[in-house]
Amino acid sequence: MFYANPFRIASLAVALLPAAALGQTLPTPSGTPNFASLNIGTAQGTAVPAAGTFSLGALTATGFGTAIGNIFPPLISNGGHAGINLSDRLVWQRTTPTSNDFADIQINRNTTAVSGGTSANINGALIVNGTIGPSDGSQEWNFQSLLASNTAGGSLGVATYNQAKRNVASGNPLWAEIDDMRDQTGLPSSTSGNALVSLELDMRAMDVDDGSNPSGVGGTGIRKIIQPVCKQLTPGSATQTFCSSAIWVTQGQPGADNTHIAYGNLYAASSITQAYAAFDARGVTAPTGSSNPVAAVSMTAGQAIDLNGSNTISAAPQNYLAYDSGTNRLKYYVAGVAKLSIDASGNIRAAGTITGSTSP
Repeated sequence: MFYANPFRIASLAVALLPAAALGQTLPTPSGTPNFASLNIGTAQGTAVPAAGTFSLGALTATGFGTAIGNIFPPLISNGGHAGINLSDRLVWQRTTPTSNDFADIQINRNTTAVSGGTSANINGALIVNGTIGPSDGSQEWNFQSLLASNTAGGSLGVATYNQAKRNVASGNPLWAEIDDMRDQTGLPSSTSGNALVSLELDMRAMDVDDGSNPSGVGGTGIRKIIQPVCKQLTPGSATQTFCSSAIWVTQGQPGADNTHIAYGNLYAASSITQAYAAFDARGVTAPTGSSNPVAAVSMTAGQAIDLNGSNTISAAPQNYLAYDSGTNRLKYYVAGVAKLSIDASGNIRAAGTITGSTSP
C-alpha cells in the first residue's frame, strides 16, 4: 500500500529517474518471465511465501485446479458464454450450518426491467442440459435432489419444493411444475423403444401401514403416493374456497385440432396390482352449506359401467349398465342389446322372465 509521506515520495521520484541519470548501467533482461509468488493481505516485512503459491490472508493456494488447496479454474468460453470446464465434480458445502441459514446457494432472477418478448422465449434462472451418448450404458439422472433424515421428531423435511405465486395484478397462466416427456421418433411404441413415463412416483417401505390417521377411513394409514391438498390462502377464513378438481385430465392444446388424440384409460392398474378397492369415496362429505348427496361417480347419460371388460382396451363393453336419456330408463345391456330397464316410476321391464327364487 502507498502512504503519502515525504520519504516515500522522494524514494518514488528517484526510482522513476532513468538509470543513465543516476550514472548506472542496468543489465539486459533475458529468459522467460516467471510469476514466483503473490501475497495479499500481509504486513510489510513479512517473508515472501514459497515460489508458485498464492496467499490471501491465512489461506494459501498451490495452483489452479479442482483439488483441495487449488484456485478454482478460470472462466472459459462455452459457445460465446462464460463457462467453467472442470476435470472432476464440484462440491459445494457450508462449513458450519446453523438453524437459520436459509440457503447454501441462491440464484436471483428479476425481469422487472424487461420489456417485450414472446412466448417463444423460454428463460430460466437455472437450466440443466444433458445428453445421453449412443454407447452410454450407464443410467443418466439429469437432476437429483437427495434428502436423508436422522431426526426423531423434527420439523417437516422436503426433498424438492416448487412454488409459483400469483401476485395482485398478475393474470398470466401459471404452473408450479411441468413434466414433459416427448417421443420424437414418430413411431409406434412397439418399435420406438422401451417405456416412456412423464412422471413416476415411488415409495419404498416395509410391513403394514398402521400409523394413526384420524381423517382416514378406519383411523389409520399414513403412507400416500399422491396427496393433492387444497388450502385457503388465509387459513380459517369463513369464505368458502373451492378447487374445481384434485386431478384434471385434458389433452392437446387450446384452439388446436385435438380430435386425433385419445387415451386408452384415464385410470388403469397393472395386472399385478393388489388392492382392497380400486376406488374409495367413503371419506368424502358434501361441501359446507350443501344438502346434496355426494356423487361417488358422476356420469353423462349414455356412458356405461362395464361389468365384464375384455382384455382389449378399445373393445366394446359386453355386459354393462347405462342410463338412456331418451326413455329416461336405467338399462342393463348384453352385447349392446338392452335386457332389463327401470324407469323413473320404478317400473321394471325385462326381455326375459322375472321369477322369484332364493338363488338368483
